[in-house]
Amino acid sequence: MLKEKKQHYSHLSRERSELISVFLDIPILRERPKLFESEKGDVNMCTAIEEMVLDGEKRGEKIGEIKGIEIGEVKGIEIGEDRCEKRYNQLLRKLLREKRTGDILRMTEDEEFRKHLFQEDSL
Repeated sequence: MLKEKKQHYSHLSRERSELISVFLDIPILRERPKLFESEKGDVNMCTAIEEMVLDGEKRGEKIGEIKGIEIGEVKGIEIGEDRCEKRYNQLLRKLLREKRTGDILRMTEDEEFRKHLFQEDSL
C-alpha cells in the first residue's frame, strides 16, 4: 500500500501522522517526529514505517541470536565456534597440502590476510 500511494503517504499532515503513529504503534515517530518532517511541515510516513520495520528486524535478529546461544548452551555446544574451527582447519589442510608454510605463519599473525584467504577459497 505504501508503494502504491507513496506520494500520498510521503506528505501527511502532522495530525494524521500522530494518529497513525498511535494506531500502528510507531515509537520513533512519536518520540522523534522531526526526523520525518519536511521543510513544509508534512510528515513522510513511508520513511517512518520503513524505520519501524528496520527496528523490528534488528530486535528480531537480537532475539534470534540470544535464543541460538541459549539452545547452544543447553546442547553443550558453542554456536559459531565449531563452524569457525572447521573452516580454519580446512584452510590449514589446504595450505599444508600446497606447502604454503609461509602463508600459514602469516595468517596466524595477519587478520586481513586470513580473511583474504577465507574469501579466496570460499571457506
